[in-house]
Amino acid sequence: MSLDFEPIASVFTATLNVKLMVEFTVSDQQTQQILWKEFVTGLGSQKSGSMMSEDYIRPAFKLAMDDLLRKLVSSDSFKAAVK
Repeated sequence: MSLDFEPIASVFTATLNVKLMVEFTVSDQQTQQILWKEFVTGLGSQKSGSMMSEDYIRPAFKLAMDDLLRKLVSSDSFKAAVK
């Protein structure tokens, strides 16, 4: 898993851009053969009045995680691997 963030600050507001990259693997339980393996990236961005407030960091990470999971479950190759 890789987590990258980019804080962008100005005088009155701040924006945090989060990029979350996770490698998923689906393997056969008996043979341990890898059936599917892919990196999925989730992106999230949050604006706030303060860079260090919880209302800034947690929502940006949650948006990135939601985006990552949405991409995973909509992947046709992932659906085929777990079918």
